[in-house]
Amino acid sequence: MNSQERLLRPSEVAELLNVSVITMKKWRHQGYGPAYKRLLGNRGEIRYPNTQLVEFMQDGLYESYSEELSKNQTLDVSASEPEEETQAPIKNRRFDQRRGVWVSHGDTS
Repeated sequence: MNSQERLLRPSEVAELLNVSVITMKKWRHQGYGPAYKRLLGNRGEIRYPNTQLVEFMQDGLYESYSEELSKNQTLDVSASEPEEETQAPIKNRRFDQRRGVWVSHGDTS
């Protein structure tokens, strides 16, 4: 990062990536997204160096779906089991925001 580089606020980066500021915060906690810097001070505000944002946006670009598959061997594109066998009916499920998953009522795992 050079001394003249622009530091972007999370709201600016979120707008450029077309995601919410909350998504940016979740990404930071998950170790995903552009590299950031926490400024000194009581508030410890987050800033994103512009070059890091550009690097993040260029990372993982593919010319085709087959290229993506060949570079990402961990991607599972196999057919999944029918929904009725793998998930509870929708009326018996709720979204657990803390875990970020759909769960059956009474599921505490």
